Amino acid sequence: MGSPEPAGRSPPAPAPASNEGEAETSSGSGSPAAVALPSSSPRSAGGTERPAGGLAKHQSARLSLTQATKALGKIELQIASGPQWTWIRRLLFGLFWVILICLLAAALVTIVQTPECKTPPKLEWWQKGPMYRVVLKSNRGIRDPKGILRQLQYIVQLNVVAIILVPNEKLNQTSRTPNDSSSFQYIMDYIYDLKPFLKAASKHGIKVVLDFTPFYAPLGNDIWTSIDQDEDFLSTLLTEFHFGFREGVDGIFLKISALNSKKKFMRELLKTWKEIASKYSSSSKKRIFIIGTNMEKYDYFASVLVNVHGVIIFVYYLSAVLKTSKITEIALILNDYYQIVQNEWSGFSLSEGHIASMILQKHENNFNLYAILLFTMPGTPLFYYGDEIALKNYKQHSEDPQSTLSLFKALAKLRIEESPLLYGDFYLLLNTTNILAYIRQWDQMGILIVLNFGVSVTYNFTSVYLPSFAFILSKSTELSQCELINLQNMTIEANVGYILKYFIPE
Repeated sequence: MGSPEPAGRSPPAPAPASNEGEAETSSGSGSPAAVALPSSSPRSAGGTERPAGGLAKHQSARLSLTQATKALGKIELQIASGPQWTWIRRLLFGLFWVILICLLAAALVTIVQTPECKTPPKLEWWQKGPMYRVVLKSNRGIRDPKGILRQLQYIVQLNVVAIILVPNEKLNQTSRTPNDSSSFQYIMDYIYDLKPFLKAASKHGIKVVLDFTPFYAPLGNDIWTSIDQDEDFLSTLLTEFHFGFREGVDGIFLKISALNSKKKFMRELLKTWKEIASKYSSSSKKRIFIIGTNMEKYDYFASVLVNVHGVIIFVYYLSAVLKTSKITEIALILNDYYQIVQNEWSGFSLSEGHIASMILQKHENNFNLYAILLFTMPGTPLFYYGDEIALKNYKQHSEDPQSTLSLFKALAKLRIEESPLLYGDFYLLLNTTNILAYIRQWDQMGILIVLNFGVSVTYNFTSVYLPSFAFILSKSTELSQCELINLQNMTIEANVGYILKYFIPE
């Protein structure tokens, strides 16, 4: 028997109820003995206990998942298989297929009815942008063979695709007699001096064309009228062409101001030129001849070049545009020129020499308007060194963002980037006393050119089936872009030109 509890002392507190990890056993004598079992409480790697809340959540999630995936009972299956639910399932299934078929049919109709976009034509290098003509000087300066290399970065900023180099006065103004070895030697030295420039220009994607127009003192500028009578001189000329192409020149420019009456001879001559260009051409580098002449001679060359294959580009001098102040006459000249371009890709210049000098003599207030005209007509535009600064001091233009130089750069860039200006159709819209307006259209995109040579006027261009709005690409007085213009009530300021882009809805 155990000893009685001492008086005044409370009995010991009962042991707490055991958890899952504890169990009580009784000895044979009836004395209680507690055996400690491993605790089920989560422990960390260090032996410290972790809260049991995570385990409870896990068990709860398992229970919810079990309930959610519990199979349907017999009664539930009978209800789901009933006629009402079967009808609903069949209806939804049929509705799904009806909607899918409708969507496919709508997509097919949209594809069939959508007009096909025009495939852009593949352009050769001489069709992709303006050409820049530089007359080299005999003295060592900006425009000598080595000086032009130092100005290459400036030429790159003009956004031109080719530069036409004219040899200095020694070659152009000195009599070149038959079998004149000094003349050919000069050509060789001249091209050798240009080799560094040819290499550097090629890295910038600029083509180099050399002007080999011959000058023969006894004949002057009429050398082409009787060149058939001097086989030795002609042979020397062809040798120079071979040498130029062989040394890496991309093209040869020849100015023909007078015509030979013997068409058969000229046909054979031009055929020979084309064969020379083809001989030195490859798929990655095509060589061409460029002939500068007046537009009046188109019919002659068109008849001469029948069935003569190869590449010869004609650059037409549209000098009459700057000689007249009548808009109707200008419109007629431009329209005649476009008829030529439609038949064969051509280039053009507004003058045989500096455009700026002719404009400043008669149309000084409208210089920028003629610049816009130059860069927005079909074909390859050609301008001369100095035209981009209006034959003025370069520093005055380089520091002014609104200068003529900035305008030339912006217009040349548009000429390269905008599809309608590259290969779009040409349509005259308006030629009044003071207003000349035309569009360049390609597919659903068009460019409207508006030139106001007189006082301010308001005009509704939607009357000629243009959309109600267009946005500015360029303006003759400033370089602001993306401004929206209402074509229904467009105010054209005095002596201002606009280049506007629009889209035609289907």
